[in-house]
Amino acid sequence: MKPLPIRWKISAGTAAVTGASLLVFSIGSLFSFYAGQAEIADLAIHAESARIGHTHKADAFGGGWQIHDTPGQPMVLYYLVQEEDHRINGPTMVPHEIIAKALASRRPRTFSSPGGYWRAYSFNVGTRPVVVAYELVEVQEQLIELLAAFSVTMPLAIILTAVAGWIVAGRVLAPVREATEAARGIGAQALTKRLPKTSANDEIGQLTDVINDMLDRLEKGLRQAERFAADASHELRTPLTIMKGEIEGLLSLPDLPVRIEEKLVSQQEEISRLDHITERLLLLARLDAGAYTPGRQTVDFSTLVAGACEDVELLTSSRGLAMTTRVEPGCRVSGDSILLRRVVLNLLDNAAKFSPAGGSLTCTLAHESPWVRLTVSNSGPGIPEGERERIFERFYRTDEARVRAGYGLGLSLCQEIVRAHGGQIQLEEPGQRDETAFTVMLPSLPEDAD
Repeated sequence: MKPLPIRWKISAGTAAVTGASLLVFSIGSLFSFYAGQAEIADLAIHAESARIGHTHKADAFGGGWQIHDTPGQPMVLYYLVQEEDHRINGPTMVPHEIIAKALASRRPRTFSSPGGYWRAYSFNVGTRPVVVAYELVEVQEQLIELLAAFSVTMPLAIILTAVAGWIVAGRVLAPVREATEAARGIGAQALTKRLPKTSANDEIGQLTDVINDMLDRLEKGLRQAERFAADASHELRTPLTIMKGEIEGLLSLPDLPVRIEEKLVSQQEEISRLDHITERLLLLARLDAGAYTPGRQTVDFSTLVAGACEDVELLTSSRGLAMTTRVEPGCRVSGDSILLRRVVLNLLDNAAKFSPAGGSLTCTLAHESPWVRLTVSNSGPGIPEGERERIFERFYRTDEARVRAGYGLGLSLCQEIVRAHGGQIQLEEPGQRDETAFTVMLPSLPEDAD
């Protein structure tokens, strides 16, 4: 599940806190209002009870019920006296179940009946129980009105808080978004760019300063490494050329012993290998530094790929490999034909090199607007899962590649060349068959482009 953006989290968090606070406040207000009304009812009940006890005596009720209802007042009080046989002699507004519950309680309490809620209290005048009841109709209505008001105002307050949190979070995080967009444009070829500084000296401004300082150090270290690689590669080429020439001169001497000749040939191969590595390192260093810009002439990529396949087909036939070529005509790209041919040959050479004897190799070129898609695949066990992520690292070779000729620079060089042409290269996920497939995507030129 994709995590929510910080702006959403802040907005949702403020809304949740506001909602919880308003809920607690509403519940507390309702209970406080009810407790206050119950206290007012209890004071009225006790006052009426005292008046009844002071006015009447135990024998003042005679042998029947004394019922006194006072309807029509804001706080309606009722009292009655029970006969010895527990019968009610006369009409009363107090429900009988309320009377029974109050007689059993002997303290002010709230009781419910089908008709509503009552606050009732029973006490004795002499030996006669008396019930004083207070109808909570108005209290119940006011509680319902408060509950309705809270049910309307709470959602509105939560929505307003969420909107306010969204707006405030947007303004607070605006420098972060600007820094994020600026950071996306910073790469090995654009290390001179920096994150925009904020006017406020807050945590975001301090973080921006720290990141810019770190970028300064990274740029300095990378430039030093690039200069070292370029200078070292350049300086190595001269002595290697001299050594290669001298060995060729020695090999041309007459009557050279066979053993010495074999040693010289071996040294010549090693020098050629070093020269090849140096040349690749020099090209990589120039690509990294942005000092090498590929040409932007129109390249007939279909013809280039078809020619490279013909050249590699000689190698595949000698090893018994079945090569399949499917090249769609008319695929054109903008770039350096020499470098692009190097990419194609490198991929084909790797595919042929790591295919088992009697295996197969496939090269497919197709136009997928707005791209040109080149896929080179070969049969075989494929690249182990743990090594797939590191396949484009420089000087990295799989266990199988270590026992074959190679320097671990071919794929990384292909990646840099493809990137310099605005494209991308990737190792495809293995399908049902055991195979290794590399795909190159390059921006396609329209047919009417010059």
